Amino acid sequence: MDPVSDDPRAHAALAAALLAAVPDFVAHVDASGLVVYANRGYTPAGVRVTPGCSWLELMNSDQRERAAVALVSVIATRAPIAFETRADGNDGGIAIYSTRIAPVVVDDLVTGAIAITRDITSEKHVEAQVLYAERTTSFGSLAAGVAHEINNPLAVVIANLELALRRVERVGDELVIPEVALDELRDAFECADQVKEIVADLEVFSRPDGETLGPVDVHRVIEATLRAAWSEVRHRAQIVRAFGTVPLVIGNPARLGQLLLNLIVNAAQAIEEGHYTGNAIRIATSVDDRGQVAIAIRDTGTGIAPPLHHRIFAPFFTTKDEGVGLGLTLSRRIVASLGGSIDFTSELGSGSEFTVRLPMAPARPAPVAPVAPVAPVAPLRGRVLITDDDPTVVRTLVRILGSHHEVVTASSGEAAVTLINGGERFDVILCDLMMPQLTGMDVMAALVASAPDQAARVVFVTGGAFTQRARAFLESDRYRRLHKPFSPQTVLAKVDEVMRAHGDSGTIVE
Repeated sequence: MDPVSDDPRAHAALAAALLAAVPDFVAHVDASGLVVYANRGYTPAGVRVTPGCSWLELMNSDQRERAAVALVSVIATRAPIAFETRADGNDGGIAIYSTRIAPVVVDDLVTGAIAITRDITSEKHVEAQVLYAERTTSFGSLAAGVAHEINNPLAVVIANLELALRRVERVGDELVIPEVALDELRDAFECADQVKEIVADLEVFSRPDGETLGPVDVHRVIEATLRAAWSEVRHRAQIVRAFGTVPLVIGNPARLGQLLLNLIVNAAQAIEEGHYTGNAIRIATSVDDRGQVAIAIRDTGTGIAPPLHHRIFAPFFTTKDEGVGLGLTLSRRIVASLGGSIDFTSELGSGSEFTVRLPMAPARPAPVAPVAPVAPVAPLRGRVLITDDDPTVVRTLVRILGSHHEVVTASSGEAAVTLINGGERFDVILCDLMMPQLTGMDVMAALVASAPDQAARVVFVTGGAFTQRARAFLESDRYRRLHKPFSPQTVLAKVDEVMRAHGDSGTIVE
């Protein structure tokens, strides 16, 4: 027979030992909420516990109502309840606690409850980081996919607008063309070019999960970030640029973009809407006295009170009504991953300034002295295969190339491979990278196996790689590329480049 089961003192000692050993804070409260017993003298938040004190008084004042409702419900229904509360943490941030309450029943009467409280701050932090990583990864994949889908029709719009504008301008030498017609075409072309810049900005954020570090132009990333954050900024403040002459930094464009986006959106949200002309977000770049590139973002917003300064980067701390308080925590982590640092100054009522410092990229080798200029070489006339599943892109490329080259088209990768394996030969093969069924990558693999001479003449026409396989394929730098959207001159120059690289004599285009 177990001696503990027959000895009330041993049983009580065992129960006390178990309660002392568990990492959670356990409190026995009566039906009115007064503490009868606690396994520790302090709560996880550091509040002193004494027998007979109010259990609700152990919590932050703004958390007591939720706990009181839970206790009343447990006493009335005898059903356990779990809920979460927050309190100031020891590190200056916010600590998160999970509490589970269960009824204590004696002779079929509810005499009180057992409340078990656990500090889950670390778990919540990890959970939030995982969620953040999933969201940014999803956003990156979405951004790359959207960029690809926009670039296809945008390539058609820009190239055709440029072709139409040139035709109208040439006709205008012989006929009277209303100037307003030319203005309309020029405005459309200018706006299409702006869309091109916006799509290029999407690509900055398309791989936030990337680990590769390399030379990054901070001004390029800043401008892309400002366009991405424009909806948050435009009604609150003017943007003031104070860019210095700075070298490239060691970084990752997507991660640097996410960092700057956090800081710029925070700066904007610190300023009330409707005071655009009286407020500013100033972004300055310089090389500091430590030889690092400094990016300073200053706002004229509400500022942060000095007692809160030590908590700014702590997890779950926020001065805003919304948000989980991880933006600056993750910003500091991003900066550290890039080998840099971040600090700030702030004054209540006068705004804040955050300064990011990043190491310079190693100096690039000096450029090779240019060779003596040679007379322009007349373009060659050759045979070009256009392979793309988008008929508008095919028609546009035919318009660009048709008067200069013999052009053959294929609406799929399978059709292109069939033509070449059937004996057809081409001086240049323009092949879309992302196609259904047989992709451009599959076309290349097939040609390498069956017609290596033709594989060497492939130029991949791409609006962006949004799959891991496609990104890895393009990053190998083994293949020629023509990026969408393209101009007619770019297409003609690329075709001519491939022909001359292979020593084609072709026919001189007069």
